[in-house]
Amino acid sequence: MRNSRHFVLLSLAISGLVAAGRTASAQTELDAALALDAALTKTIAEAEASVVSIARIRIPDDRNPVIEVNPFGFRNRGNEFPDLPGNPESPQFVPNEFGAGVVLARTDHPDDRFVLTNYHVVKGGPISGNPARAASQLYVRFPSGRGCYASIRAADPRSDLAVLELNFEQLGLKPDELTPLRFSDKYEIRKGQIVIALGNPLAIARDGSASAAWGIISNIGRAPAPPQNQPEGSSPPNELLHHTGTLLQVDLKLNLGTSGGALLNLRGEFVGLTTSLAALEGYESSSGFAIPTDERFRRIIDALSRGEEVEYGFLGVAPQNTTAAEVRRRGFALGQPTAPLLLQVFQNSPASRGGLLSGDFVLSIEGETTLTSLDLMRVVSLLPPDSIANIRVWRPGERRHVAARVRLGKWPVFDDEALIATHPRLPAWRGLRVDYPTARFRFLQRSSAYPDAVLIVAVEEQTPAAEQKLQNGEYIVAVNGTVVATPGEFHAVVAKVSGPATLRFLDGREIILSEPVSGPTPNP
Repeated sequence: MRNSRHFVLLSLAISGLVAAGRTASAQTELDAALALDAALTKTIAEAEASVVSIARIRIPDDRNPVIEVNPFGFRNRGNEFPDLPGNPESPQFVPNEFGAGVVLARTDHPDDRFVLTNYHVVKGGPISGNPARAASQLYVRFPSGRGCYASIRAADPRSDLAVLELNFEQLGLKPDELTPLRFSDKYEIRKGQIVIALGNPLAIARDGSASAAWGIISNIGRAPAPPQNQPEGSSPPNELLHHTGTLLQVDLKLNLGTSGGALLNLRGEFVGLTTSLAALEGYESSSGFAIPTDERFRRIIDALSRGEEVEYGFLGVAPQNTTAAEVRRRGFALGQPTAPLLLQVFQNSPASRGGLLSGDFVLSIEGETTLTSLDLMRVVSLLPPDSIANIRVWRPGERRHVAARVRLGKWPVFDDEALIATHPRLPAWRGLRVDYPTARFRFLQRSSAYPDAVLIVAVEEQTPAAEQKLQNGEYIVAVNGTVVATPGEFHAVVAKVSGPATLRFLDGREIILSEPVSGPTPNP
């Protein structure tokens, strides 16, 4: 019965039309129904070669049963190592941890191919260039029956997205022989729009042939229900970006295992990545969610495809929701029912430097109305660091609207151990890798949380930085007397430095960092 109404209605419509006779109107409606049928089957036939099944196989040494809660609040079932022996390269192998993925092409290297999926599908898998850390193997199978092992090029727990690198030698194909899904040139999603999902429900796609379902977009800008049975001490649900209301709600049949599948429009364009069931455990779960592939999320996908860490915008405020009754009672002329109230604007934060004040009501950001603090958090997060955010506020003390332009910082990563980035965004300099001052939550200083400085996030061995015993978490204020407050500013300065460089730190000390000693010149 679940979600069969689309097919029942279509069958009844066609049966009714046939039984009604051969009138011109009935024939026209039948032709329309057959045209929809043709569009569905054509789209599926053209896209299914770009959708893969993914098996996650626990490495035998890790046999302890684990109960995990994925970011959307559902317990992952069957997390023990498979009891039945089997070869994942065989189409008969039935994994008990499974999902789907889609083949895409890199924007900057169109001939390169990668697989996009959900992070919770591949968590614990081998990392490209560092397989020793793996708790599981990842096996990818294509509709042709071909398959290969894969590794994680990059993963971002906050968006629950990951990119897999394929073993093309094992696959027996060249990258450009794989057909990538197409993005929409002009992304447009409407409530009620017909969509098609291709995925791997219940591991039924173990032969690589994706299963299809169709339905409609029920709503946009949705958030999943709070996680059930959240483990004690785990991260709060709002740490996941999608709990701010980023998702598409889709009314089509989604069973366990459809995470990482393709959501397509009738033109065959990739408009979303199916990611989670929508209902609470134990209840009707025919509908679900998909991550949109609009311009904001394509920025995230592009970063992951390059193997880079995904960066999110940061404002530096403590907002609080308000009610319409409270706004009316206090006589504020907001021009909208509610708006998040800034309880605190942190000192020297991007918001403070942009002119926002405690007590301001944020009405909109980048033209998007903000009714709640989650609206504010969502829009800010989806902008990159160092971008300018145009913000409108109502300032009660002055009883007027104020426009502010805020240069955003970088959202502080709470669990950087879970990040996977195999290609640093910027090169190391004399053994140092630096980032925005707020890049890592564990290094934020309570006394001066937002210093005008760059944060050391890595020190490479056997380099001038290591010789000076520099450590992660230290803040560099200036290089040769020039203040540096962002990674871009730091690298612009050091690119012009030759010879020893004087680094000044937040605690006032200065260290001279020499140039790396070059090795001996090889004999001609």
